[in-house]
Amino acid sequence: MKNIEIGLYRYDRNLSPMARLFYAEMCADYKSKHYIFINDEYYAKKFKITDRQIRRLRSELLKNGYIAKQFDEYSKKTIIVPKII
Repeated sequence: MKNIEIGLYRYDRNLSPMARLFYAEMCADYKSKHYIFINDEYYAKKFKITDRQIRRLRSELLKNGYIAKQFDEYSKKTIIVPKII
């Protein structure tokens, strides 16, 4: 898994402005909790967009290598892990 230096995502032209904002929010949540459970509804409400738009943003970040999905054996849930250093 490659790691992304914090802040470089802001200059990545492959990401939409909303994906950059979503990534920043996910990184902040990850830093405070050390994990991110996939919860489209939580982020959709936070950004005032639809669950479908959140899934698209997450797919954009996955495609560009900014996040990874991992299965957590303890909670039996899929978690998102930002690739940051």
